[in-house]
Amino acid sequence: MNPNIYQTIDEPQGTPSLVRRLVYGRDSEARTFEGRALPTGFPYLGAVISGRVWARVAGWTLDLDAVGLHLSGQIAEETVIMGSSGPLRHFLAELDPLAPYLCFGIEGAAATHRALPPQELAPDFAGAFGELSAAFSGDEDPSAAAAIFSSWWQAHGEKRFEAPDAVRLALSRLEASQGTARIDEVAEEAGISERHLSRTFGRIVGIPPRTYRRIVQMNCLAAAVQDGRPEVLARLAQDAGFYDQAHFARAVKAFFAMPPKEFIASEDELILQFVARSRAASLRE
Repeated sequence: MNPNIYQTIDEPQGTPSLVRRLVYGRDSEARTFEGRALPTGFPYLGAVISGRVWARVAGWTLDLDAVGLHLSGQIAEETVIMGSSGPLRHFLAELDPLAPYLCFGIEGAAATHRALPPQELAPDFAGAFGELSAAFSGDEDPSAAAAIFSSWWQAHGEKRFEAPDAVRLALSRLEASQGTARIDEVAEEAGISERHLSRTFGRIVGIPPRTYRRIVQMNCLAAAVQDGRPEVLARLAQDAGFYDQAHFARAVKAFFAMPPKEFIASEDELILQFVARSRAASLRE
């Protein structure tokens, strides 16, 4: 993919509740690129301001022109290819894993391996999503796009639904431990069976807790590599249970579809700006 298309929007006032960060993709040239989307553990609410964006997985395709909204759900075992053609302006809000459910009642399982129009997933809020789509004129720069979204989210992104306590506990423990918490211990702490936790977590978040755990692990490893922090990388690898270099290499290749040396040298847009950047802040806390 063409590097430096997607960048995090620096928001001096911070991001709204349940929004992790805002991202803006811009390419002034009328070119086409594509790449493999990798799991971050976070859903994305996006708006194609200008140009075209598409996603393809297992024979299914979403194709969006301006101004089309999409809610991109969790990615697990399926290979998701995404691409765009320009001139491109693409706004994305990286959401808390529970945000679609808490705010709009959208269960994560409904959007797993998919990027769907949010009004189809939550028809009761079609009017609200229509307001967001209509607010974009087609030429917004990053700060203007962020202002439009933040204003819309303040009006419509309120918590209307309650997630099960066990799911909230599991997410908290997995994030705080950078993916090293044991699922059976989390289930015991929540007072439910591991099977019940897995089923409920999968329905609300979109993927099983063990899959989410591995995503957090590998994303934190990616962030440590891209930040040039070998001491953090070594600690994370040890805490995640990689008992030798070969074990670590196999895990990296399975997740990123490339061996560690190639991954470390990679300038892949989706790895740099999404997988690595999505977890970088947690390593500095």
